[in-house]
Amino acid sequence: MFHHVVSYRRSLVLILCTILFLETQADSDICKICTCNSLTTRINCARRNLLSIPQPIPTNVEYLDLGYNKISRIEKEMFQGLHSLEKLELWNNNIATIKEGAFTGLSHLKELYLFGNNISTIKEGVFTGLSNLKTVDLSYNKISRIEKEMFQGLHSLEELDLYENNISTIKEGTFTGLSNLKELSLDSNKISRIEKEMFQGLHNLEKLDLRWNNISTIKEGLFTGLSNLKTLGLRNNKISRIEKEMFQGLHNLEKLSLSFNKISRIEKEMFQGLHNLEILNIGSNNIATIKEGVFTGLCNLKELNLGNNKISRIEKEMFQGLHSLEELYLNSNPIEKYEDGASYSSQHS
Repeated sequence: MFHHVVSYRRSLVLILCTILFLETQADSDICKICTCNSLTTRINCARRNLLSIPQPIPTNVEYLDLGYNKISRIEKEMFQGLHSLEKLELWNNNIATIKEGAFTGLSHLKELYLFGNNISTIKEGVFTGLSNLKTVDLSYNKISRIEKEMFQGLHSLEELDLYENNISTIKEGTFTGLSNLKELSLDSNKISRIEKEMFQGLHNLEKLDLRWNNISTIKEGLFTGLSNLKTLGLRNNKISRIEKEMFQGLHNLEKLSLSFNKISRIEKEMFQGLHNLEILNIGSNNIATIKEGVFTGLCNLKELNLGNNKISRIEKEMFQGLHSLEELYLNSNPIEKYEDGASYSSQHS
């Protein structure tokens, strides 16, 4: 009996030693190619001309950098077992395909960087299980469509970067469930149309960037519910008209950029309710007339840019109520007449 116990214990020790040896060997294999810290919690494989992701990867890794290589595919369950991984960098590779389930098991992942690849399509379910993910960067890819449930389940997501793609269509409900999202970048795409309820439910959104697109029309109520929005970028589009209540409900908005569009008229109550607005840029449009009372209520406005338009006269009460205004740009306008009594805080032209 005693002999059997000793034999069992020896076998158990041998098994444990074998496992430890294999794990150490795995660690040392990847660390021959990449740079690892002593505990293998940080592994840097960037700029190694890698064609594929080295395997196996130590299961205790917390930071893994695979950027600037020649990786073209991410296979299913490629990172399975890396439960401690918090930051994964796959930027500037040749990745065109991401298999469904590629990120399975990365339950603690917080940051995922996939910018500068050849990704054209993201299948539904690619991000399933990434419940702690806070940042996703998919900029500088070839994405043309954003499907309805692409980001489903990313309840902790705070920053989503999709700029510099080929996106022309965004389905209604695409961003549903992203209740903690703070920054959404969709600039430098080919978006021409924005559905009315596209941003519904994004109550915590603070920054929305739609610059450098082909947007010509913005539906009334599009921004309804974005009560925490602070920055809205709409410059370099094809917007010709702004509906009367387009910005209704954006009580916390601080910066609004509408420059380099085709706006010809500014209606009386267009900016009504934007009490916290500090910077308003509507320069480089086709504005010829500004109605009296357009800027009424913008009591915190510090900078107003009306430069490079077609304004020919400054009306008497055009800037009435802008008590906080510090900078006013009227350069490159064909101004012929300042009406008697026209006043404003300061002018930089």
